[in-house]
Amino acid sequence: MIILGDTTANENSNRLLIKNNLIFAIFAMSIYAPIVEESVFRLSLRNIFKNKYFYAIVSGLIFGSLHLIDEFFTLSNPLYLFYIIPYGIMGFSFALAYYETGNIFSSIIFHSIHNSLAVLLLV
Repeated sequence: MIILGDTTANENSNRLLIKNNLIFAIFAMSIYAPIVEESVFRLSLRNIFKNKYFYAIVSGLIFGSLHLIDEFFTLSNPLYLFYIIPYGIMGFSFALAYYETGNIFSSIIFHSIHNSLAVLLLV
């Protein structure tokens, strides 16, 4: 994020994984993570919330928050909490994709495309 001049622990972990084991990183970030994260953050929450936007907001906030877990524990710089915005917007979008289609594979594919593009940019 431009304001902070640094990245999240999640981003640093991804960069390190790409540097140390590119093939595994591609699999983990482009296939495995979207399947697991969409199952946890979208599929498991879908039946709890009936309102589409409330569901998407809660799902996005939880998604964004858990991508910042290291920053929540250290809080060395409270501005890191602003990172919840881009992660939360992605989670919100993935939740809407699932809600609108009723098919979890739509959000998994959307998530997979996003992560694959991120891997390509980092390589």
